[in-house]
Amino acid sequence: MSLRATLLASTCALVTFAGCNSLLGNEEGFLVSAAADGSADVVTVDASTGDVTPVSDGGGGALIDSALTCPPGQKLCASFQACVNPVDPNFGCGSTTCEACSGDNATAVACAGNDAGAIVCKPTCKVGFADCDGKPENGCETGLSDPNNCGGCNVKCAPGLPLCELTGTVGNCVGGCTPPLLNCGTGSCIDKTTDPRHCGGCSGGDGGGQTCPSPPNGSATCSGGICGVECDKLTHKCGNACVPDSDATHCGVGCVDCTTLRGPDNATGVSCQAGECRWSSCQGSFADCDDDLHLGTKGTGCEADLLFSELNCGMCKRACGGGPVIGFLPYGPGPITQEECCNGICQPIGTVSCGK
Repeated sequence: MSLRATLLASTCALVTFAGCNSLLGNEEGFLVSAAADGSADVVTVDASTGDVTPVSDGGGGALIDSALTCPPGQKLCASFQACVNPVDPNFGCGSTTCEACSGDNATAVACAGNDAGAIVCKPTCKVGFADCDGKPENGCETGLSDPNNCGGCNVKCAPGLPLCELTGTVGNCVGGCTPPLLNCGTGSCIDKTTDPRHCGGCSGGDGGGQTCPSPPNGSATCSGGICGVECDKLTHKCGNACVPDSDATHCGVGCVDCTTLRGPDNATGVSCQAGECRWSSCQGSFADCDDDLHLGTKGTGCEADLLFSELNCGMCKRACGGGPVIGFLPYGPGPITQEECCNGICQPIGTVSCGK
């Protein structure tokens, strides 16, 4: 048994049952319970009730990698550590996936029913694109300057007019491209200033252009003949990558690695929230009694040691010397004049060895 576990066990032996229970849960300003070996119990929190329930290992011996169980009507997306609406396109449509609907070449994506009665991703396509294959995983995959889909799905150009030239939403089958549009050998008339497949010129040869790469969680763009990246919702750009907004190693617009920062005193559990590094819990017997942990390094952190703080003894804002004493303590004869915090209990100075 660890020294801290021994101290807590001896403390509980001296106090009433109710007093001992008040020593649990230091994230709320109380001492945390521990197993006999000093390890903390593993729990999940029911988001609908706030109830705490043990994590089940399903009989396989491995703990479930999850910190939440979700209320009815929601699904758990563990990678985001959030309970979400099962028909939110940012987390996929339906209960079987948390992967965001593809926004490739789309201005918006919604969840809607298909002919089979399933809930699937339905994109609203940008001008010049369409969802011709009906597959939710690739968004608006078809460019409407394609000679097989000229201006609309399955509109094919005849052999005598093999090229498709798209003007706005109207596709025309032509024999040659109207300058400055280019014939890059694909059957489409290309605008090199905006087409990510031939950005800056025809790609795949000496045409001076390139195919812009598409990163995970984003899509390629071409503006003024220069490649760029457009990131999906709930992600942001770091270099040429699109990372989740919750990624603590690439937090906020500065892409800060929160895990390398010196956090507030005695704090742990770093995460990225609203683009800022945040710490969520306290180490050991320390607690955030002035409630400023949300300020990060701008606050005092987990400033109070509940084992030995005269102002926060055993729990936040329980002061020794004038505050109540938990349970019955054998003080011996004589009046109590001064107290110290010893192992989370206010005791007369000098009555026990606290191990400070």
